[in-house]
Amino acid sequence: MKRKKGIKHRQRLRAAVVRRDGARCAICGVAEVTSQRGKSGFITDDGLPISRVWQESSLELDHRTALKDGGEDRAENCQLLCAECHKEKTLRERRIRARGGERQS
Repeated sequence: MKRKKGIKHRQRLRAAVVRRDGARCAICGVAEVTSQRGKSGFITDDGLPISRVWQESSLELDHRTALKDGGEDRAENCQLLCAECHKEKTLRERRIRARGGERQS
């Protein structure tokens, strides 16, 4: 039986990806920052703050190749995505699976 990986593994994995890529969405490049009050927020590449909706979310850990598609739960298979890019990628992958096609990273 395969051992389930816990929160500590997830935290270490996310930390490794942040160190590797910086705290930026791999698709759109938006950066996650932490204010002096400790609240997460986002800035664009040109340093401008973006909408409050974005500020209430955080960068999400995404598996380039989904675990259910045989992807590994390792930093090499992970990237950080903002909530909007993660949602779009997930929907695109679901449409491709529904058609029986191959997914693209």
